[in-house]
Amino acid sequence: MYKLYSMQRSGNSYKVRLALALLNAPYQAIEVDILRGESRTPDFLQKNPSGQVPLLEVADGRYLAESNAILWYVCGGTSLAPESRVERAEALQWMFFEQHALEPNIGAALTCRRMRWRTGWSVAMPRFR
Repeated sequence: MYKLYSMQRSGNSYKVRLALALLNAPYQAIEVDILRGESRTPDFLQKNPSGQVPLLEVADGRYLAESNAILWYVCGGTSLAPESRVERAEALQWMFFEQHALEPNIGAALTCRRMRWRTGWSVAMPRFR
């Protein structure tokens, strides 16, 4: 059984939880609140030096970080994984696009807004219309 270290409000964590649910894969969810510094503890940093979620324990003491790498791992050989080389490359193309073109502009802005709301931290925040 997998152990998934994630944060409920994290879009990248949601992607992994969704894939595991679609595959009916058993896993233990461990909530990590990055806004409270729970991903910066010595214990967590030993598992993932980048201090980010999601993080998937795939074997005793063996961890995978980065949501798309985790997706690629859990979906491999299942109905969610493309079969042909070109379809796999197209899937990776979309995964790279999502992570590098969309996520920094949406996920990081939402996390900053939540942090600002919870801590009173003040910076000029982008507005979404």
